[in-house]
Amino acid sequence: PPRSTLFPYTTLFRSLQADASGRCAEVVVGEPLAMALLDACRAVRDGSMLSRILEMHRTVCQGALSPRMSMAFCSALLACDHNKEACEYYEHEMLPKGVMLDIMLTNSLVKAAASYGNTALAKHLSDHVTARPAGAGGSNANASELQRHAVLIKAYSRDGNLSGALEVVARLKQNGTPLNSLIHNCYLDACVQCGDMGAALKQFDEMKQAGLLDVVGYNTMLKFHLARGR
Repeated sequence: PPRSTLFPYTTLFRSLQADASGRCAEVVVGEPLAMALLDACRAVRDGSMLSRILEMHRTVCQGALSPRMSMAFCSALLACDHNKEACEYYEHEMLPKGVMLDIMLTNSLVKAAASYGNTALAKHLSDHVTARPAGAGGSNANASELQRHAVLIKAYSRDGNLSGALEVVARLKQNGTPLNSLIHNCYLDACVQCGDMGAALKQFDEMKQAGLLDVVGYNTMLKFHLARGR
């Protein structure tokens, strides 16, 4: 989106940038204005003023941020590709206060945590959602759950932790969740990435018997054999 999205707030942004000492007391950044400013930053994917906006809003609310505001700030950090900062904000500010995340923000945080190697947080967030009572959502909810677990499997694969990846698959099976080709392919790739030929061949056979073997699975095994000169 063009920076013109920020036009209604240009003067205010310049004021905030010009006076980082907190002296611009005439600007009262209550929740409605803070939310609007965060949305503007999200729209142009510019996170340079996010901390300043939060700081000024904290002054108004005396540090007592609403869950809605915390979620908006965390979402804005993610939208601006500040993945580590978003996860740290969740861990230090939201988790201790018991702020309940919606599914969309949870999934985004799982991906963000996995992207910089914080597998423990990714697993915590995924487990937190899985533990919630099942609700409406049908196939969309199931697809979201599988996507979230696929991210976890990939994170464990990058860590060289095949047992962690296997645990994710086992948990899905235990919960009675039908596994799709995405999960099977992610686990097959994890076996290959972790160098476990036996596990890779076993997974390959299971996929073949279940009729879930596709071009992705064949390519994964082909790359595995080629890398070993077979």
